[in-house]
Amino acid sequence: MNMDILIAYERNQLVTNEFRALGFNAYSCDIKECAGDHPEWHIRNDAEKVITGHNWLFIGLHLPCTKLAVSGNRTYGKHKPRYAERLNALDYSVRIWNKARRVAKHVYLENPVGALNGDSRMPRLQTIHPYYFGDEFQKITCLFLHNLLYLVHNKTDDLFGRKTHVSKGEFVTFASGKQMPKWYAETASTNSEKNREVRNRTFPGIAKAIAHQWGDYINNSNLKKA
Repeated sequence: MNMDILIAYERNQLVTNEFRALGFNAYSCDIKECAGDHPEWHIRNDAEKVITGHNWLFIGLHLPCTKLAVSGNRTYGKHKPRYAERLNALDYSVRIWNKARRVAKHVYLENPVGALNGDSRMPRLQTIHPYYFGDEFQKITCLFLHNLLYLVHNKTDDLFGRKTHVSKGEFVTFASGKQMPKWYAETASTNSEKNREVRNRTFPGIAKAIAHQWGDYINNSNLKKA
């Protein structure tokens, strides 16, 4: 049975490693070199070519979000000098999404709140936070889904005594009265490559939930049809 999984635009291999730990034949892919522990599982190439060059069962897309995110509105928003770059990024993201779902049976795209949310070419989405899955951070994360279920999380104990939500983490309050998660305020400069990577990272709890929940789902879905 084909259990080949591609996590595209991922260098740190957080999601890839979680799928590997469950026995899936998972690969990360990015045009940049691997920043994780297993370069042998990393395909350094144009993700668009890799997506269409193999019969993948499952594809995860962690597309660059600098030009799409709400945090970039002052630079890439409508009537701003670099708005055309946002439009190009939107078209690219939609094209990659459509190519991935033509190739793979199961696809998700992860991005922060931004221009993709209001694009009629994209499907339903789920919004989550890292603190939903055990990491004490707040960051709205959007998951666009193709043939996948919403990730399950529990704010309070369920019938089995399970709870996934934790504290939202530390916040800072500015002179204006506005509050912001401390970790986000400390990585505010989008001119820093290091800060961009921190802001764009997938949190460990979310990576684990993706692999465990969707791994079970695709296993069960394919076993029923085998």
